[in-house]
Amino acid sequence: MDEPTGYLRGVRRKAPHAEGPIRRHFKWCLTALRYCALTPLSTLLTMAAVGMAIVLPTELALLQQAATAIERSVDASDLSIYLSPTLSDTDLNTHLTALRARSEVAVVRVISPAESLAELAAASELKTALTHLPSQSLPTTVIVRPTLTLSVQRLRTLADELGALPGVDQVRVDLEWFTHVQQVSAAGRQFFYRVAASLIVTVLLLIGVTLHWALAAYRGGQRADAALPSRATLVYLAATYGFGGGALAWAFHTLGARLFAKPVGDVLTAVGLRAQVNPMDWPAAVLLLAIGTLVCATAALLLTAFGPSSQDKRRPIRK
Repeated sequence: MDEPTGYLRGVRRKAPHAEGPIRRHFKWCLTALRYCALTPLSTLLTMAAVGMAIVLPTELALLQQAATAIERSVDASDLSIYLSPTLSDTDLNTHLTALRARSEVAVVRVISPAESLAELAAASELKTALTHLPSQSLPTTVIVRPTLTLSVQRLRTLADELGALPGVDQVRVDLEWFTHVQQVSAAGRQFFYRVAASLIVTVLLLIGVTLHWALAAYRGGQRADAALPSRATLVYLAATYGFGGGALAWAFHTLGARLFAKPVGDVLTAVGLRAQVNPMDWPAAVLLLAIGTLVCATAALLLTAFGPSSQDKRRPIRK
């Protein structure tokens, strides 16, 4: 016969302590980690699928950064300011300081008459004849590159303002070419945003399907043992998949950067553009881990929100 529940050999039993939230979360996390350790192949495949899904928007963002760098290297909006030979060095330094202080100016570069003559001789077939010309025959040139957000109207106004400065003989800018470059840039930006939106939706669907089958496999194994896993255990399991997927996404990106950095750089250099593929730094890698964990945990919450209620206790199997 069972002993009374409240007494054991004359000693009163203490009521069992309620399990605290920290202990419960630790137990759920430990259960998820134990399952991952017992199924290494399926865990690795699930993490790899999640990692590939996470790395796709990352590569698209890096592609957008490279496109921005290429856009900055295009000299479509450069203004060529030809200075008067009578302009003193003091006035030239004053003009340069004022130009660099403007918010719409990104780069200011000074080309001396000797440098202009050397560039012209290198680019012309009359190299021998040009070398005998005195350097004073060419004016001092200031190249001004405005910011990318400058409009055509504002660029025209800026050219007029710079042309009105004392000591400036002429300001030249190709507004028509700049308009074409801005139109192409705007069209490319719209295309990028649409592709990014479609890719993000595809990634979320891929992660959702991957986690659905992974959690279904875990549920099936637990049902075979006459137990149903708790919803919190499934969330922790999905978060573990997301954390591992973020780590693999960082590894995939690092491998891709090492494989394609030199070919991409060579192609861009061949067409006269300057851009490079840089490996991911530590803050970005930590951000990938956080994104993978949060996205997978949220997906598990949504996938288990409408499922059957689950309990940690074992249920008897009805024959």
